[in-house]
Amino acid sequence: TVESITSYGGSQNGFVSGMCVILSDDSIACWHGRLKSFYSFSPHSPVMMAIGGQHACVLLSDSTLKCWGDNEYGQIGDGTWESRDNPIHIQGFTTEDPVIAVSAGDSITCAVTSSGKVYCWGSNHHGAIGDGTSLDYYDEPVKIDRINNVLNVTEMFSITDSTWCAKFTDNHIGCWGDNEYGQIGDGTAEDKS
Repeated sequence: TVESITSYGGSQNGFVSGMCVILSDDSIACWHGRLKSFYSFSPHSPVMMAIGGQHACVLLSDSTLKCWGDNEYGQIGDGTWESRDNPIHIQGFTTEDPVIAVSAGDSITCAVTSSGKVYCWGSNHHGAIGDGTSLDYYDEPVKIDRINNVLNVTEMFSITDSTWCAKFTDNHIGCWGDNEYGQIGDGTAEDKS
């Protein structure tokens, strides 16, 4: 039985990740694109899935986060630059402050923990990581010290590169990253990192 459907509306270097469904038997089935396969997570159930340009991440019922696919920019977050055909456990999160949400973009992944902290990894083009810089790539989760009390994060697709927005616990929205066309909504066209 299908529990939920996840797809990705963009591409990385002209290739799409495809579509995946979370199934009631603790598995995920993916098709169309790089992520074509069937993945079992038993005895844990997938509770949330995020698909990026050519990578994917799944949050499991035991609060572990697993990612796989293309890793050219470190977007899997396993401390390497090696692409993975099978899901790998992402280190750096604790049972005291587990991941509660995950989101993926072209070549970046972000996660939110139960205390409202945000962690991102992958390409930092246009300041998409949100750490105050705009250069480099991160192959492991980086805590974004300036962003706290978050419920969820998502990439806002734009004509150029990554723009990210967060919904905070007081229900306001804050965005960072690419702002070439004013998509952050601050009245400028300057990137915000």
